[in-house]
Amino acid sequence: TIHSCLMEFYNLLKNIDKLKNCTANLVGQIQNFYNYFIHLLLDHHPREKDMPRSLMRIALALTGLFASTTSAIAAGGTTHDVRVNGDIQTAIDGASNGDTIQLAAGQYDITTTIDPGGKQVTILGTVDGNGDPTSILSGGGAFRVLICQSGETSATVFENLVIQNGYDSATSFGGAGMWNRNDSSPTLTTCTFTNTTASGSGAGMYNYEYSSPTLTNCTFTNNTAGRSGAGM
Repeated sequence: TIHSCLMEFYNLLKNIDKLKNCTANLVGQIQNFYNYFIHLLLDHHPREKDMPRSLMRIALALTGLFASTTSAIAAGGTTHDVRVNGDIQTAIDGASNGDTIQLAAGQYDITTTIDPGGKQVTILGTVDGNGDPTSILSGGGAFRVLICQSGETSATVFENLVIQNGYDSATSFGGAGMWNRNDSSPTLTTCTFTNTTASGSGAGMYNYEYSSPTLTNCTFTNNTAGRSGAGM
């Protein structure tokens, strides 16, 4: 049925992060499934105006998700797996543009602020069955968790991460969870900033010197700032 086809396609895409090292043949198989889905959709509803509005929205959402995920996979790059409490910064330092730093489910205790150093890499966490991130970066109430300060662009990506318990004591700035400065504008997708504390502003995230990151499906909860913008 059209419903079962939609659900199968959705579940495939929801788990597609596991396919970062898939071959071109597998990408082709996904493309074939997509084509089958479109044909089935059109056969079931030959005229667009007759298609229920909810079904059209699902179709368009899946189409956009398919385009972004398969293009990312096809682009290639090396995946660097970092076990729980492994050294994320060392993995970043050894990566090249286009690589992925794959984190496991669990908590990583951050004692030195993670800095991509301007590299176009993806720091990718895992998600549970509901799509919620399960890779946790914790500052332990003592350290800033993330910083971008080398003019990072949208090609530097943070995805599926919980950034928590970050701390920054500088009263003039902030960014206990993440500080973006020097025209650094990375991409953040499905990230949660929680329980961060800053003496200054922007406890969850502080953007400075023309930095303008792109955030999609990110949440800010229970953050505390001494001045303003507890979340951002």
